[in-house]
Amino acid sequence: MYDVLIKDISNLHRKIHADEALPANEMERQAAYIFSNTQRILMELIYDNVGFRTLELGLLYNWLSLATLNRGYDDQHFYKYSTQPDMVMQRLVNELKTLFPKSSFKHSNATGPLSPNGWEP
Repeated sequence: MYDVLIKDISNLHRKIHADEALPANEMERQAAYIFSNTQRILMELIYDNVGFRTLELGLLYNWLSLATLNRGYDDQHFYKYSTQPDMVMQRLVNELKTLFPKSSFKHSNATGPLSPNGWEP
């Protein structure tokens, strides 16, 4: 099941980005490096049967940890928001909508309880 999905995603990614220019500066090079390595790690986790919802929650948790550290907030700030993933996700989606107003971001409204596999539908 995952093999077909991963192959489709990989082919779509190559098709979408086939005509992109190479990174023009150090920031773009670092962004491309981060993106490609993040994709590789995510694919490894998917092959190891980690669920998509668990990946989403894990990425959100790690992003929140990095974002609070980068902004100089204390641990209490991180702990406060890490216990409210639905609120953080909704605020993040709202922020993305302001950055990309013509896109059609859809929030899954996954508000069920947490389980070993992430949010239950």
